[in-house]
Amino acid sequence: MRDASLLAFEFLFKTRVSEGLGRIYPEDKRIRERSIEIDKYEGVKVSDFQTATVKGREVLRCRFRVLKRGRRKKMCPSCDQRNALDSHYCRKCGSDLAEAQYGSRLKEVYVWDSVRLDDPFLVYILEWLEYLQEHGHVGRVWEISRQRAWQIMEKLGIMNHTQRHFRASQLADVLDPFELKEALHRETIPVEYVHRAEGRRLAKEEEADKIWAG
Repeated sequence: MRDASLLAFEFLFKTRVSEGLGRIYPEDKRIRERSIEIDKYEGVKVSDFQTATVKGREVLRCRFRVLKRGRRKKMCPSCDQRNALDSHYCRKCGSDLAEAQYGSRLKEVYVWDSVRLDDPFLVYILEWLEYLQEHGHVGRVWEISRQRAWQIMEKLGIMNHTQRHFRASQLADVLDPFELKEALHRETIPVEYVHRAEGRRLAKEEEADKIWAG
């Protein structure tokens, strides 16, 4: 039940596995030991889900953090200026950065996303949430590591990352690029996420052949 709900969540809400399970950045323990700032996101909790009505449609809403790629900086020990990792001296005060610690502060962006309650895949999430609530669980929805999630998906023959690609390909048939960008919570238009079906491509090639033949 737990595994099915996670699989459905990644697909329906178009998330990275870290956005459901949580993540600590930087991941390398040695780097964390040298970091002043550590970015930690605990993942989706039971309280992050709620039912609502959007223009007459009943939906399940979820609040989660959109995680961006992390960028470490060298923190100047004299003035706390953030400097590039390849910097040897502080760009603000000129201090030597040989013993500088790292800063791993990321921008926090939380979003609400909605899925229709009558979506057939949503039942897996609803059943898992109901089970957790019946047992008085109010914390994280999936109390497993990302490594464990990858093992589960590998056993099922599914890659976590491709869930978003499958969903993007499906939505691209009806959403324009700008709508798809919003649906996937991305800053740029996610053309690389869309993989058209072979049958659709062959139909377009046939249409092109007819045009040129005329």
